Amino acid sequence: MARVRMVRWAWAVLAGLCALATCEVQQHCPSRLEIAPCTCQVKKNGLDILCESTNQTGINDAMGGLKGKPLVIFYLKLRHNNLRKLTAFVFLGLDIRHLTIHNSSLSVVEEASLSSIDNGTNTPRHFRNSNR
Repeated sequence: MARVRMVRWAWAVLAGLCALATCEVQQHCPSRLEIAPCTCQVKKNGLDILCESTNQTGINDAMGGLKGKPLVIFYLKLRHNNLRKLTAFVFLGLDIRHLTIHNSSLSVVEEASLSSIDNGTNTPRHFRNSNR
């Protein structure tokens, strides 16, 4: 009888652990003030953050507003910015899965600017500059 209870208890614990492992943590966008001038949308796999028509200071401020939060940034898109240089450690501490930089006048990528976003995940990075 005791063995049957123990087996049932073990199955209940196992079922509970499986349920915990498969449940997803619901992501929430930070407030607009925290990530201004960027915007955020919740997507299936994480957050979609767009920083558009801003400059180096705006990007740095927005990334600073994201740091220290347990967020999965599935897409970080930097478009149409006056972003001459990607500074070292600008993405440090952020879980970024896809980084896209388009039409942002980018001419310098500092050595340590991208090293912090990989973390063994092979984050896709897409750069396209067209100064038209």
